[in-house]
Amino acid sequence: MLSSSGLTLGNCVQTSVESNWYVDLQIADDIIIQELFYTGYGLTDVPSNRAWRNALIQYLPQLYDFGYTYYLNGNFLTITSLTCTDRNIDEILSLNSGINISINCATN
Repeated sequence: MLSSSGLTLGNCVQTSVESNWYVDLQIADDIIIQELFYTGYGLTDVPSNRAWRNALIQYLPQLYDFGYTYYLNGNFLTITSLTCTDRNIDEILSLNSGINISINCATN
């Protein structure tokens, strides 16, 4: 990330790192969930696995607005179309933790 801008970590104020973490779920081309669940400060401040899971559980009901239902059993998430149409057979589901990172850097 920094090297593509011609910078190194030495050019940056490491304590200025701020990271915004998102639950990011897409089905086909539809963004179903994209919700901020954690803000970290510094290089090592990241959400716990529990925080990620709690955020996922909090935002999964948004699936209903797009015609899907879900079942979460331990670490297994099943998402099903409520309409059972053929168009859902080949759709790709993507579940991620999206991260936006900012850091203050100086160019020489």
